Amino acid sequence: DLEDIYVTSEDNTSRFALGKLGTRTLVAIGVNPSTASLGKFDNTIRKLVGFASRNGYDGWLMLNLYPQRSTNPNGLHQVVNEELVLVNIQQIKEVLQERKDFSYLVCWGNLIEKRAYLKQCLASFLDVWQGKTILQLGELTKRGHPKHPLMVSYDTPLMAFDVEAYVKKHGVDGYIS
Repeated sequence: DLEDIYVTSEDNTSRFALGKLGTRTLVAIGVNPSTASLGKFDNTIRKLVGFASRNGYDGWLMLNLYPQRSTNPNGLHQVVNEELVLVNIQQIKEVLQERKDFSYLVCWGNLIEKRAYLKQCLASFLDVWQGKTILQLGELTKRGHPKHPLMVSYDTPLMAFDVEAYVKKHGVDGYIS
């Protein structure tokens, strides 16, 4: 029996979590949410659900580095809203709390370069992931980022993601806490 998860801001301008939790759940981390909801999937969510089921997961969950809804990453805030980042991490920790059988799929693509603050947002996730399995879709992009689900085919393998090497290469520091 899957548990529906849909956590948004009161005015629906931010989405913190979207998914259906199972006994074995694939948790994806993207850059920012679009307009998808439980009743209306977008292409990214459809692809995530496909990857999850094809790889033996009965549940999926979509989280994002920055929770502002925008169909185009160019529409993201120019300056980080730190309060929004803190609420995002708090909401995510509540959803993940006491749940063990999660695998994490990092899949923000080169979009993480759209705003300088997105790497700070990533830093806020690092303690959430400690001791967890972190995966990526196939090889990294030419710029060294984990690929976005829409940029790969379903036969792309899930591979181990080297968090330490990524953080070191891309200068991820500056927790927002």
